[in-house]
Amino acid sequence: MTSTSTTLHSEGVHNGCKRSLTSVLKILALLTVAFLAAQSARAQKYTVLYSFTEGGGDGVSPASRLFRDSTGNLYGTTRYGGLGNGTIFKLDMAGTESVLYAFPGDGTQGLDPEAGVISDSEGNLYGTTVQGGMGAGEEGYGIVYKLDKAGNLTVLTNFGSLPNGKYPTAGLRRDSVGNLYGTTAEGGIGYGNVFKLDPAGTENVLYSFTSGFDGRYPIVYGALIADSDGNLYGTTAQGGDPTCDCGTVFKLSPAGTLTVLHTFTGGPGDGLFPVSGLVRDKAGNLYGTTQSGGTTGGGTVFKVDPAGVETVIYNFAGPPDGYTPTAGLILAVGNLYGTTNYGGRSMQSCGTMGCGTIFKLNLNTGIEKVLHSFRGREGAFPRGSLVRDEAGNLYGTALEGGAGKCRILYRGCGVVFKLAP
Repeated sequence: MTSTSTTLHSEGVHNGCKRSLTSVLKILALLTVAFLAAQSARAQKYTVLYSFTEGGGDGVSPASRLFRDSTGNLYGTTRYGGLGNGTIFKLDMAGTESVLYAFPGDGTQGLDPEAGVISDSEGNLYGTTVQGGMGAGEEGYGIVYKLDKAGNLTVLTNFGSLPNGKYPTAGLRRDSVGNLYGTTAEGGIGYGNVFKLDPAGTENVLYSFTSGFDGRYPIVYGALIADSDGNLYGTTAQGGDPTCDCGTVFKLSPAGTLTVLHTFTGGPGDGLFPVSGLVRDKAGNLYGTTQSGGTTGGGTVFKVDPAGVETVIYNFAGPPDGYTPTAGLILAVGNLYGTTNYGGRSMQSCGTMGCGTIFKLNLNTGIEKVLHSFRGREGAFPRGSLVRDEAGNLYGTALEGGAGKCRILYRGCGVVFKLAP
């Protein structure tokens, strides 16, 4: 009995060990597969969706933020190419690019569309060009346009006279009744306007900057944002404190009353030259970037609370974490996502300044993580804000890079990219 019992016990232990060993091996195999999959996903997380090519008619140098429709198609602009003065393009989910409109060589319908496009419920696209149109000046001072689904472009307004402004470098905002809001970098009293364009095409200047404490050169890149009461929020690249001329954050009421929420001082605890737009959370806090300033001069991410108190929540130190954040931010799940125009861990193609980065900043911890460092040929110098889909994928454009040869841009004619989460 003892012997039998011992034998049975030994076999049970042996079989148990076999089962345990088999389980461990299975787990190890699964972990190996998961690790290899993770490594593969990591290697493939940055994807060039489209490379622009000089001479192909598809455009050169995409500078703007993309617009993503409900089916996943991406829309944007290129500054050059097409017929010579830039394009409006569509990129479908299969990676096929279509030029929806090429701005004509004579510039009468605009040229140099630096800003992106927005859409209405019918699929019409709206945007601006920095120059062109029938305004005063050799090349005109820019337009607001509408592009319908058939590819017909209508000039909604021409800039050029002193009161209505000139050089609309920024994009547009559209309200629920079809009014368009935007900024001109110059004009008005001389230092830029905030304007409103109603559905009938009548332009109304809501505010003209004086270059005093109210600032000058509003929203060079990006677009205005609004709250539920119709107040508009934005930045000026310069103006504010006359001893610094470093820029402001402003609020503009529907009645046209401007309030300066923050004046940048340019010191180690502050930034200077906020050239992009803002993003706003549910509590009313505003977040943005400055091109320069901070503790090392490489730019900042800042927060302005509803009381107007500004806090620098991150200082860029240059390579490898990036510097000169030109684009605005997006806010998702407690994190801010953005790009820097220069910096990053890869400096083979762009020299010591680097080719730029995509970064994530955790609002709870203040920790910044570089999600991608651009390497030149696969993209360089991202200037437009990012777009995020429901799965957490990030989409954007880079001014240079790509597989296509480009005589006017050494590293390529620019790309549309995707970064998986």
